[in-house]
Amino acid sequence: YVYRAGSFGEAVQVGLGASVQIMQDIWHFLGGIFRGSVSSDNLGGIIAISRGSYMFASVGFTKLVFFLCMLSLNLAFINVLPIPVLDGGHITLAIVEGLRRKPVNVRLLETVQSACALMIIGFMVFIAFFDSPASSCSSASRRVTAIRSGASANASRANARASLGRPSRPAS
Repeated sequence: YVYRAGSFGEAVQVGLGASVQIMQDIWHFLGGIFRGSVSSDNLGGIIAISRGSYMFASVGFTKLVFFLCMLSLNLAFINVLPIPVLDGGHITLAIVEGLRRKPVNVRLLETVQSACALMIIGFMVFIAFFDSPASSCSSASRRVTAIRSGASANASRANARASLGRPSRPAS
């Protein structure tokens, strides 16, 4: 991604547009996970985040800030999902209680929150288990390589797709 703005107002507009696009990408990614069209290889934990941070930092400070902004948007988006133990779940609960004009049954609430907490912990363990140092942040690595070489985003995506699964040839 390369964004340029001539003024502060234009920068705010470009930043908001980019944020909306990133949140739409997150929504489609999450949908792909539940539909099964996105592989678990595309998930990453602290090791993948560290590798991504290092790669973007090696390109430049502004790319690192962009990566950290994307990471923050990811966390904010997931936090407001209506999952009972997250903030979005608390907001949803407050809306439900407001509409019903009475509190939700405490026993039901405890059961649902415990089940969701276990589900989230299980998901975190799943990601941590498969987030090994040997795993590659291949898509981030291809983006950083494209940024370094000055290739356009479309060309780098086409090259990345074309090179997937093909062995590299030694130079003759």
